[in-house]
Amino acid sequence: MRVAQLVVLSSDESDELESITRARQASARDMERALIVLLAEAGLRNEQIAARLKITPEKVARWRIRFLEGGVAALYEDAPRAGRPPKITPAIVQDVIRKTTQKTPSNATRWSTRTMAAAVGLSEKSVRRIWRKHGLKPHLAGHLSRSLAKRKRRRFSAAQRKGQAESMKAYWAAKKAAAQPKAAKKTNKAAANKAAVKAQVPIKKTAKTKKAAAKKTAPAPAPAAKEA
Repeated sequence: MRVAQLVVLSSDESDELESITRARQASARDMERALIVLLAEAGLRNEQIAARLKITPEKVARWRIRFLEGGVAALYEDAPRAGRPPKITPAIVQDVIRKTTQKTPSNATRWSTRTMAAAVGLSEKSVRRIWRKHGLKPHLAGHLSRSLAKRKRRRFSAAQRKGQAESMKAYWAAKKAAAQPKAAKKTNKAAANKAAVKAQVPIKKTAKTKKAAAKKTAPAPAPAAKEA
């Protein structure tokens, strides 16, 4: 049986992937890929991850390899297709989405197609097309999070949502189990330091007490003789 390659995440990669799974603005595709990598790091096999996320093991293996070869950035990109390459790359699209959902323009409270086009170097038509494709409407107050959450809920079936919730529980359980030896080591070290300090205190007190007792028990100096 082939053994899948081990996935090891840095703290920055782990934080970014966890933020994707928690973000209401993240697409279903990005969330699924982030979960695949997180569960792979937790030690689950491709078949186990596929069963939890209701997808095929081949898909899990494909994104495990993609991550190992290209890091987190590779999760945002699909395999190249035949035909003329698009002028607007996935990285540019992600930049537009990130700016729209996480930043505001310097001279306004919300993005418009004109200000976003100037910020990313695209035409207003291209910005409008990206927003429409991803359900982004920054010009409507309070509409962004509600519309995105509604769209993401529609993309997942009940079984998929349940599988993803169980997957995140399994991931956090594995992460907690991995952190317990470190926490125990720190606790033992702190207890040892505390015991060492406590053991030194009586010695210092005893030495001080002996010194004070020696002063008290020392004979008083004889009074000087008075001159006649």
